[in-house]
Amino acid sequence: MGLAEDVKDYLTTGGVTDSIFIGEAPERPAACVVVTPTGGMGATRTMSGTASNAPREHVRIQLRVRAATYDACSTLMTQAYSLLSGMPERTINSRRYYYASAVQTPYYLGQDDAARPVIATNFDLWRTETTNG
Repeated sequence: MGLAEDVKDYLTTGGVTDSIFIGEAPERPAACVVVTPTGGMGATRTMSGTASNAPREHVRIQLRVRAATYDACSTLMTQAYSLLSGMPERTINSRRYYYASAVQTPYYLGQDDAARPVIATNFDLWRTETTNG
């Protein structure tokens, strides 16, 4: 599984009950979370320089939350943000994640085409580069 699927699974098992989509969200439902992988910092290499010996990969995701009202949107973002911010070391779908760190606090992105509020934030995650570590 990929980064977005891992984050989606982590949020789901952490109690986010609203729909979670990867990349983009359909028009419905009104309340949802979108996980989108974005540019990270690349892997930290060891002396051998091979992919299998990279102890950590530095990846980044954007979370976007949408809901019918600003209060509902803010509540959903707070739930997702609280789960990811400072995420402790764990294995998700056979890949070791060392931790997650918020790049910034959640911010109001504006309204979508249906005039629903959207709040976003970004997270850096450190994980093994392969599922072997």
